[in-house]
Amino acid sequence: EVNTEYPVRAKFKGLFYCIRCAFAHGDYYLKKSTKKIYYIMQNSDNKKGNIRIKGRILIDEDSLVKIMDILQNPQKWKTK
Repeated sequence: EVNTEYPVRAKFKGLFYCIRCAFAHGDYYLKKSTKKIYYIMQNSDNKKGNIRIKGRILIDEDSLVKIMDILQNPQKWKTK
């Protein structure tokens, strides 16, 4: 369920939750192209053999590294 009062915040929370779950549960794959590395990540439930995908992301490695840098160094990215 998305909080309609803060829809952008809810989308970012969902993005980070999906990334976290994909890495924590090993549910990610790498795809190398000639110029970039892409991460295919998903967050899913597997209850009684029924797999339900809750989120899926395709993100290039440069964008993922940039997100990590923003989270680790927020002052560096602050706009005036």
